Parts: sequence; structure tokens; C-alpha cells
Amino acid sequence: MKNKHLVLIFLLVLTLGLLSRFIPWPFAAEKCIPLKNIAHLPRSIVIEKLPEGDLSLIATDGAWIATQGDRSVPVSNSLPDSIRSVLQQICMNERVSEKPEPAQGLDLQVNLQYADNILLELLIGKVFQEYGKTYTYISGAELNGVYLAPGNLRVLLERRLEEFRNTEVLGNMPQNLSSAAITYNIIDTIYRLMPPDSLKNQADTLFFSVWDARWISALQSLKKLPFADFFDDSRTRGWTAQISCTANTTSEPVVLSFYKFTPHDRPESWSSKPEHKQLLLSPWVLHSSLNPGNYFAIQDTALIRQLFLKAPSHL
Repeated sequence: MKNKHLVLIFLLVLTLGLLSRFIPWPFAAEKCIPLKNIAHLPRSIVIEKLPEGDLSLIATDGAWIATQGDRSVPVSNSLPDSIRSVLQQICMNERVSEKPEPAQGLDLQVNLQYADNILLELLIGKVFQEYGKTYTYISGAELNGVYLAPGNLRVLLERRLEEFRNTEVLGNMPQNLSSAAITYNIIDTIYRLMPPDSLKNQADTLFFSVWDARWISALQSLKKLPFADFFDDSRTRGWTAQISCTANTTSEPVVLSFYKFTPHDRPESWSSKPEHKQLLLSPWVLHSSLNPGNYFAIQDTALIRQLFLKAPSHL
């Protein structure tokens, strides 16, 4: 009888051991990262060792300035807010080691600088799955070890500047357009356009032309243009042509300035990426008054011909 009890105890201990080995038990406790000044925005956010280069965000009066590689541009609050939101929601489930280990891949560094020189430093590591759940290794100067955090933190923090740059050229202007004017700087001539139903009498045709669906379609095509980062204010010797768009819903017109881009204007070295080198062949560069901080490349010469009605032959 006594031996049977011993056998049962042995089998019970063995079963419990196997269960604890192969069944994912909930973690005993969760510990959240102590994000300092959590109620306030940081003055700067820096994410280092990204595939596209370090991304830094600096708070200035009324705007955030983002820098990645050789490019610095103003960005909306959505970029710093999204990064801050990710960090605020991190909770660590389990400490896996006291010190970082190479296998944990803690190579993505996030630094948040607050007022009074308060700094929060985090190291984000590899992402893996266990029992159908996703975890990320995380460490930092204040965390006293390496922990597991639920979710894929890398995909949330590995950001590209391109994602948050202002791509606006026309806004809602094509839908609300009431009139437009095309100006050619070379001959100082203006052609005014209006929709067909706006020309009420014959006298109007002396001053206005009627736009057609093809011209509106060409205007709308300007919404999907790549950035012309090889072009800057120092190269703007004067626009070649402008299109001024007016809507009944806005007080100020949207002014599109077109710059002819010749081989002489192209920088000798700008980027080694094939897609960037292709952009250097763009014959036109566009600037919009809705987006003063950026220029856009136009590679389609047929689009230019559709936009510039009655253009001079040498345009």
C-alpha cells in the first residue's frame, strides 16, 4: 500500500513537470516600462540603426523637424505621437537574462529626451513567436535586464521618413475648382480657364477658355508624384510656368510652379539608389504653395503638354 502511494506521488510529480514544460502558463506579473514624464511630449526622439538610417525628431516652435540620412523636413505630430504611443503601451512579461546576449539582437536603440535633461534609453531586439504569440526582446539602462514584451515592436518602430512627409499638391482643389490661370514666365502671358457651364455669354470667351476632362485629368495626376529631393531653393532661378487654381471654398488660390530641369542642373552626386538616379532624368520639377517644404519630380512630358494649353513652342 505504501509503495502504491509512492508510485502515485511519483506519477503526479512527473505529470506536473511535463505540464509545466509544455503548457504555456500565464506570466506571474507584468511590469510596465517606467516612461518618464509620460503626460508630456519629449523634446526629441531618436531611433538609431534603422535600415534607412537613424531617424531623429526634434520639437521646435509649432512643428517637429524629422531628419533621416541627408534630408530634414517638417512633419506632422502623427509621427512622434505614434512612436510615443507605442512606447507607452509596452509592458514586459518576463525577465530572460540579467545582461544582453548576442542572440537577443538588441540592435535597435530608441532615445527619448525630455525637459531637464531626463533621458529614456531603450534597446529593441529580435522578434520571435512562442506558443502562437509574438514577443520582442527589450532592454535599457533602467530596466535592469532583458525582458520579453508582447507584440512585434520592431515593425512599429522601424519607421521611414518618407511615410510621414507631406505629399499634398492640390488638396481637394480638383473637385472644388472654379477657375484656373496658366502663366508663362517667358512671354508674360496668362490664359484663364473656367468650366464650360460658367461661360454665360459670348464676351466671356474673349477672356476665358473652357477646360475639358482631359485637362482636369492631367491636373489630378499631379497628386501621385515622387519627391524631387535633388532640387532645393538654391536651384530655383525662376519658374517656367505657373498654374493658379481657385475654388469657391478657399480664400487663397493654390499656386503650382513648374521648373524646367536640364542636365546642367543635375547634381553630380546625390544618391546611389537606382530609383533615385532615374528621378534625376525628370525634365520638370513642381512646387505647390500648399506644400512649401517639398519639391516633386515630373517625368511624364505628355502630362506637361496636356497641362500647358497654348504653351510657347520653346517651353
